[in-house]
Amino acid sequence: MAALIRPNGQPRRVAPTIGITCHAFTEFYVRLFRMSAFLVFSTAPNRAAARKIARTVLNMRLAACAHLAPAGESHYGWKGRLERAREIMLTFKTSKKALPLLMRTLKKVHPYETPEILAVRVDCGDPAYLKWLISETGKKHPFITHPRP
Repeated sequence: MAALIRPNGQPRRVAPTIGITCHAFTEFYVRLFRMSAFLVFSTAPNRAAARKIARTVLNMRLAACAHLAPAGESHYGWKGRLERAREIMLTFKTSKKALPLLMRTLKKVHPYETPEILAVRVDCGDPAYLKWLISETGKKHPFITHPRP
């Protein structure tokens, strides 16, 4: 994705590959610039570990949402060997303000010695969703949880 504003101050199309022009969002993004949204990716060895990580992050209000994708197979080099593992993919939606603490928290609570923690800035999105995302990561109070029936 390209930057939102060109060096000459003119708005730039940020999603040309899908035919969406984000010029309509430019004013919103200029106001949101200091509170950019990020997607943070990580993996966990199983669903129980992924849920524990997600609950910790959400209860600390470091992300507005945590998405756990079904297990997939990862292949990677580790300590001189080619490894393979079934892993759950986690995607967190967070704000620029919460990002540093989210990354430190993931590293602390993660069962892996060297967990995958990748952050990608969101360049374009629905203004209402982004506003919700930013507001959720700025709250101080914990969630009220309801037991499942």
